[in-house]
Amino acid sequence: MSCIDRTAVRLVALALLAVGAAQALADSLPAAAEWVTHVYGPQQSIGRSETNEVPEASGVIPSMLRRDVYWTHNDSGPYEPRVYAFRLSDEDRRRGEVPYLGYVELIGARIVDWEDIAAGPEGFIYVFDGGDNPPCTRTDKRIYRFKEPALPDSAEPAALRVECEWVAFEYPDPTDPTRPATRPEHRYDAETLFVHPTTAEMYIVTKRATDGRPITRLYKLPADEAAWGGRQPTVLRFVTDLSDRVPHMVTAGDISRDGRRVLLRNYWAMYQFGPLAPDAPFESIFEQPPLRHPLPLEAMQLLQGEAICWTHDGRDVVTVTESPRGRSDQAFRVFVVPWVLANVRVE
Repeated sequence: MSCIDRTAVRLVALALLAVGAAQALADSLPAAAEWVTHVYGPQQSIGRSETNEVPEASGVIPSMLRRDVYWTHNDSGPYEPRVYAFRLSDEDRRRGEVPYLGYVELIGARIVDWEDIAAGPEGFIYVFDGGDNPPCTRTDKRIYRFKEPALPDSAEPAALRVECEWVAFEYPDPTDPTRPATRPEHRYDAETLFVHPTTAEMYIVTKRATDGRPITRLYKLPADEAAWGGRQPTVLRFVTDLSDRVPHMVTAGDISRDGRRVLLRNYWAMYQFGPLAPDAPFESIFEQPPLRHPLPLEAMQLLQGEAICWTHDGRDVVTVTESPRGRSDQAFRVFVVPWVLANVRVE
């Protein structure tokens, strides 16, 4: 047997020993140890949008109809009530391109402070008009929803108009949670909405209290209590306080299509809760500590990142930032945090 053959045999033997040792270690771990961890690689800069129509990109979701299409929208300002489509195919990512595909205008809607966008069941897209900068005096906070339209197969950007409906909401009065808050100090500024993919429950995560203090509180707007088209606000239900697990100011969030993972972000990092055990109640997902992953490229470039979502397949993470302050171009930037590994046993 040659030296090369002996070396090959030794390598194979070592590999088999390693596999056996790993299996023995796995068998020795307690049954409670879950295969839960998702590992992400370094954040990657893809490029800037072809359009300057969205200088304040504040939310992002993947299309439910096309795996290479994403929707975003402006924040507050002199904008039309529109959501804008951009493409992010595998080829676009390789080339560093973010093609613009057009917009959908919401008939009868208005922009006061659009802060997030979410996908829900039955093909609905939800737009969160719930920003309320301190001192939190807004009494007209809304969530809009509309059926996602199919983009036409055309070389020109689409210009569509769709019907929408809306529900007004308010935070609960601390002395009587069934009644809406009437004082600014009982309200919050919020920039995060996600909608459960099967129950259609709407979840709102706060950013700041009325005094400007960062606070991460989770509220729910139950689907069966939402008064769509009603003038009286639906009162939110408090779920839990996440301030010790997701610090600073939360600017966006997303939920996986199976409802077993939740993603939140602030200006510097993203936080993943879950996966949730298949038979566990959904809100118990927030009882476990989240996985934190930094978003260094946005922070180093002094970009204001206020949007996040998973890709269509639920693996990679897409983040979108507002256009850089003081720049002549008004194009938003797109970044990707690649999924690397999942199902690592941890305790």
